[in-house]
Amino acid sequence: MAGPDFDTEIKQLLATMSIIDQVLDLDGMRREIAELGEPGRRPGSVGRPGQRDARHRAPLRVQGELNRFTEPQSRIGDLQALLELGQEEDDAASMAAAEVELAKINKSVEAS
Repeated sequence: MAGPDFDTEIKQLLATMSIIDQVLDLDGMRREIAELGEPGRRPGSVGRPGQRDARHRAPLRVQGELNRFTEPQSRIGDLQALLELGQEEDDAASMAAAEVELAKINKSVEAS
């Protein structure tokens, strides 16, 4: 049984991630996080314990959403490095690990 066509699948993943980036405006999310600032670092953020409101949770929510979509991009880069190493060293274990990682990334992107 032949393994996956890594080049084709990675290109498809990158194309999908590019579409997600455009549709969700990940750069806009980054700007929003910068504008909202970090909880605890904004003026007026010191208060009684348990007195968190939407303004305090907003940066964390947006950062969580951003991470959900940027994490697969990072994993794709790691996968490419693993593939390069596996191919250079003709390492079957690295290639098998790359196949498993590719399946995990695909599943992660599909869940997005």
